[in-house]
Amino acid sequence: MARHHKTTPKISTTSKDPELFIGIVGAVGTDLNLLCSALKESFSQVHYQFKEIHVIEQIHLFSKWKSLPEKPLELRYRSHIAAGDEFRETFGLGDALARWSLTALREIRREETGDPNEPISRTAFGLRSLKHPEEIKLLRNIYGQNFFLIAAYSPYDTRLSQFTKRIASSHNVSGAAITKYKAAATEILELDQVEGDKKLGQNLRESF
Repeated sequence: MARHHKTTPKISTTSKDPELFIGIVGAVGTDLNLLCSALKESFSQVHYQFKEIHVIEQIHLFSKWKSLPEKPLELRYRSHIAAGDEFRETFGLGDALARWSLTALREIRREETGDPNEPISRTAFGLRSLKHPEEIKLLRNIYGQNFFLIAAYSPYDTRLSQFTKRIASSHNVSGAAITKYKAAATEILELDQVEGDKKLGQNLRESF
């Protein structure tokens, strides 16, 4: 009887292998670090590198928002949500943050190829975290069939529990005392979903 040996298929790579663009949507409290780690591992198996771009973090390149607070965690989220709203309102565009984050993508290209307009072969860019449906429309219009959207879901109770723990940890609090941060976590989870009173406020629900 002939023996059959399992072999790992060889991936053919060429200089023309395209860039891919992954839009990532996830509510506060969803473990996007875990998702991005899984994406990085999966892409590496087909010889693609995965590069994350944190959309909201690009706002720090502007002097007005350079020194947004990072701790405690609830203050970081409130300040960054407010800054994102102000950024969109300043430019009158729901996709303003996504537009600006593409400068980071171009800088990565410049560092690797010497030309911000030269695509990097076998590279997937993860744009994390999209918060407005206009951002998704923009990326689809620019990148067409090379753009993919991933919406990560986690049950509300799980997100609330995990985010409460993270807020407490940013205050160096643990044990039963973490419950006093549940109200702050609840407020931010609700704020993250949709800001109906603001024309250009973030709208995660519609994005999802």
